[in-house]
Amino acid sequence: MHRRPPRFPAGSLLRPSAGHREPDVCSALLHGRLAADGPGGLAQLRAGLHPHAQRFRLLARRHPRRGPAEPGDDGDRGPQPADDRGLALGRHGAAAHRQRAFSRARQVPGGLLFVSGVLVRNTRPEDFSTITEICRDVYPNTPPWGPKQLQSHLDIFPEGQFAAELDGKVVGMAASLILLWDDYDIQDSWRDITDHGMFTNHDPEGHTLYGAEIIVRRSAQGRGVGKAIYKAREDLVRRLGLWRIRAGARLRDYSGYADRMTAKEYVRRVVRGELVDRTLTFQLRRGFRVVAVIQTYLLNDPASLGYAALIEWLNPDAAGEAQAAAADAASSAFR
Repeated sequence: MHRRPPRFPAGSLLRPSAGHREPDVCSALLHGRLAADGPGGLAQLRAGLHPHAQRFRLLARRHPRRGPAEPGDDGDRGPQPADDRGLALGRHGAAAHRQRAFSRARQVPGGLLFVSGVLVRNTRPEDFSTITEICRDVYPNTPPWGPKQLQSHLDIFPEGQFAAELDGKVVGMAASLILLWDDYDIQDSWRDITDHGMFTNHDPEGHTLYGAEIIVRRSAQGRGVGKAIYKAREDLVRRLGLWRIRAGARLRDYSGYADRMTAKEYVRRVVRGELVDRTLTFQLRRGFRVVAVIQTYLLNDPASLGYAALIEWLNPDAAGEAQAAAADAASSAFR
């Protein structure tokens, strides 16, 4: 159950199951489930009627389960559709407020790591053009990260953005944000979790570092760059005292097996070592565990058919018994 303010009914915050949950609060305009007035209606959620109403604006998000990509949709990192512009403050207003209040407090010394010849440091504006070039090298059919998105990451959470250098040249990058995980559904898409790649939903009060992206130039793959980036993320989580890292592991090779098995069975066999997925297998070797399979994580991705595995790495210095028990229970379905 969510933390809830006094005198606010708890019934609407209960979730049917741990594996699949409906959105906690639904907008009548977007979901058609709440009346405009009356008990539980939208009138009760308007800012000003309750001192904690702003928190519930964060929960009343548009849900991403939209089915196939719409005509003209140019991928997950592409520009926001016109009808979504300006919604970030409404959907993530509480998180945005906490960014302003706590952004300086979250900064800690660090951000520089040297592992096996790979230098990992925090991203700088002068890296943007190289990052865009790397994106095009690895994903030529997907819109690359743009300067507006990358600058937003630095403005909001500079400590979570990394560039990896090999022989003095940037060959990889990582982008991440902090989330208050209870504000999200286990099946939320990449777009919803990252607010269309802008990270304006970054929440300094969260306990989860969400790995939105790791990319390594093709010519540098297999040289320890990815491992060094993951080590930098783990160090960041330890320094900030966060509970865990979570990320969506794109099922890169699933399309070749989709006619023979479900995505969940595919993930189960990858976890058992019976199959190799070029993305998920690498992350499992880094100590991650699978806690769920997401059905519509990506748009326009023929390789994964939109599927991803939700993976988790627990920080042994901060995660409590409750977090460890929950992770064990969720990952048991894939053993």
